[in-house]
Amino acid sequence: MTEMTADQNSARLSLDEIEALFNESVQALLNIATRCDNFSQRKRIPPSPPPRTPKPNMGINSSAQKVMPTKEDVEVIQNNDLYTNLGAPNDNHNEAVPKPPKITNKCGYIINELITTEEDYISKLEYVCTNYKQWSLDNIGVFKTRNLFKNFDELFMDSVVFLQDLKSHQYTGDCQDIAKQFIKNRSLFQKYTTYCRNQQSAETAYQNSRDKILEREIALDDKLGLHTGLLRPVQRLAKYEMLLKELQRAQEEEKPILDEALSLIQDVSQKSNNVVELEHLLDPKKYQANLRRSNSFQVAHKV
Repeated sequence: MTEMTADQNSARLSLDEIEALFNESVQALLNIATRCDNFSQRKRIPPSPPPRTPKPNMGINSSAQKVMPTKEDVEVIQNNDLYTNLGAPNDNHNEAVPKPPKITNKCGYIINELITTEEDYISKLEYVCTNYKQWSLDNIGVFKTRNLFKNFDELFMDSVVFLQDLKSHQYTGDCQDIAKQFIKNRSLFQKYTTYCRNQQSAETAYQNSRDKILEREIALDDKLGLHTGLLRPVQRLAKYEMLLKELQRAQEEEKPILDEALSLIQDVSQKSNNVVELEHLLDPKKYQANLRRSNSFQVAHKV
């Protein structure tokens, strides 16, 4: 019995040892599981943002204010190669307009005057077309409007093309280049002859509609009036001849192309004068009514 009890005790001790080992193993597994769970939770936590540099205290409304760069900051940016290569901000909207070449000779000054006065002339033609032509059609009729304006709008449109041709040679300083533009636009100046031949009909249409035209002039506050506007093409012929003669005098030697351009303008003016003289022979009273226009024509041959 004694021997059996000893054997049973040793067996019981063995079971206790096994149980202890089992418990230790379970505890170890639980510790591992806990560590794994903690590790997985740490991975799901997003990284914290980097610390932000504290902003200077700018008062109660600091959120609505902007920190202006210092002079040193601006100098650093402007000296940067990228800034130099790409240009300052808004360069595309504030591109520097290149300065025109400096005029150094007399021809250059005459050419500049020709172009400047041509721009002003075209502006005044446009004013008449815009403010009177359509109004005339609506208020005094097609027939009177045709007699009043004849090919006035054609002179305006072709003069715009002529001005572009002149500007393309504005800074060459070569009078021959300018003279060539007169020859190139010969068809424009031939239309001046047609316009001037219509002056008697234009005067009649103007006098027959004078009251309505006066109302329009008052509405536009046009102190010079339509009559002055319709005379501008005749006056421009005289200006062309004067400037071409000035270009001739500025030359050290004769330029055949310049002589040809001057002859073209003089021919147009002479034909216009002949029309006025013919009116005098056919109807002296109408000639007196057109005397002011006649004087305008003759100016071209007294310059």
